Amino acid sequence: MLELSSITRDGSLRYIFENYAFDTGLRELHRGADVVSVAPQVFDLLDYLIRNRERVVSKDDLINAIWSGRIVSDAALTTRLNVARTAIGDSGEEQRLIKTLPLCRWHGGRHHHSAIAL
Repeated sequence: MLELSSITRDGSLRYIFENYAFDTGLRELHRGADVVSVAPQVFDLLDYLIRNRERVVSKDDLINAIWSGRIVSDAALTTRLNVARTAIGDSGEEQRLIKTLPLCRWHGGRHHHSAIAL
């Protein structure tokens, strides 16, 4: 279960889930007392998923938020998601925390097949 632990004076947020603490102000992910090294894009992806955890996030949502709408391959997105899963002790097979959901819808002439939920 993910919970908001605190809001600091500067407005940054600290989320606690399982054995992890995610601090938006320090831009750090902690597993217990250890800092988990994550690339800036992976941190941003986790941050976006956590802040939008109450809804299903589409591939297009992630691309717009993390890559500012630039063209990104499915492989690049999948790679970042796999790195994010690994950082929080999850996997594509288990999908305890980051779930890829089948979604079939048409939008702008494109067929979308997946969405992400945290």
